[in-house]
Amino acid sequence: MTTPTLTVEPISSTLLSPKIWLAPYALLVSTLYLWGYWGAFGINVLDYIGVSDIIKAAVYPVISAFAFMAIGALLGEVLSPRVEASADANTPVARKLRKAAPYIVAGYFSLIVVFALFGGLNKWHVVPVMLAIAGYVPAKASGLLSKEIRSDGFRSIVVFLLVALVPFSFGHGRKQAYEVMDSSKYQVVVSELPMKSSATKRATAEKPRFVGKLGDRFALYDPVARSVSLIAASEMKVLTLADSEILSKAMPSAPAPASLPASSTRATSTPAPSSAVSATGAQPSSSSPRSGLIP
Repeated sequence: MTTPTLTVEPISSTLLSPKIWLAPYALLVSTLYLWGYWGAFGINVLDYIGVSDIIKAAVYPVISAFAFMAIGALLGEVLSPRVEASADANTPVARKLRKAAPYIVAGYFSLIVVFALFGGLNKWHVVPVMLAIAGYVPAKASGLLSKEIRSDGFRSIVVFLLVALVPFSFGHGRKQAYEVMDSSKYQVVVSELPMKSSATKRATAEKPRFVGKLGDRFALYDPVARSVSLIAASEMKVLTLADSEILSKAMPSAPAPASLPASSTRATSTPAPSSAVSATGAQPSSSSPRSGLIP
């Protein structure tokens, strides 16, 4: 009588299963995005929302921006011609490259550090891609998704996108924060604020800007004081926003109406198109174009 043997999957194979890492991966990407965005304003988002709300708050801005990169990569794989791999990997050039590989890797990571430290506003265009390339090689060599995706070409694309999404999420958050603080297109607060302030009398470029919503608080950025105010949603009957470019054209020189005392929180009227905000969670401003960066 033979004794049945149990087949035990290796630990490494088990950890590579999407059932194991998919949920922590989504939490990591969402946390990096919120850290990149709200951290630029000096705000710890976990002080205002729970862990259960992190993925919900970040999934739309991250996926909507990353989807175009994913579509382009998949189309490139479908339309690119198939090239047979070289049968001879022992050419003189290949041997020299393998010998110099440690120096190439060291130089590559040195470039990443240089761009991260001295890249200025453009570093978040470069650093995420460089980190994705560096992480792609070991990720694919580990056999990630080899059981789920049989086509090596499509697996290469999917693995690269999964690796790239991690640094991309943080960089995308930083870029959106820059758009609020230093770009020419953002959401301007044109409704009355529940505190005495001369901010509504300023020119469009100096008016408070909408940052987002943290739990039950609205975050507004003051470009003059370079500070962020958190106002309880219960104190604002209406939060009316207008596109900065449209507002500047509609009211090039006319000042906005003066703000009212805290006892009167009705919204002011403006000829510029506007929108009322009533979303929940940690919702960053999303009307700005996806350009520009913050250190």
